[in-house]
Amino acid sequence: MRDPKNTFGNFFNDPRPAMEKHKPTPGQVVEFLMVLTSQDPEWYKDQSKRMILLLTMEKLANEIKQEAEANDGKVDLPVHAAAFLMVLGDLAYATRHLGSKEENEKFHGNEDEDSED
Repeated sequence: MRDPKNTFGNFFNDPRPAMEKHKPTPGQVVEFLMVLTSQDPEWYKDQSKRMILLLTMEKLANEIKQEAEANDGKVDLPVHAAAFLMVLGDLAYATRHLGSKEENEKFHGNEDEDSED
């Protein structure tokens, strides 16, 4: 008999319901990024870790933006977490020459478009 408390039933066929129910908080996502970067101080040289980090930060930024829009600009994110994300983003950008072609196309694009005239 199937366990009624099992929210992971049929997970491998369709993981979305379980993933939405057990979604990490923004603080937990920041903690994950802290662990990822502290376990390998030279993470920025590993193209796989760079993509994991940048995709995670992109998703987190979108979630924080939605939360801010829904709560009149208020977001439940500690100052230290926001500061960590800023430094992490700056480091990823400063070392973009170590990134893969896919990373540079997706996240850094044409830098001439970003510069002011």
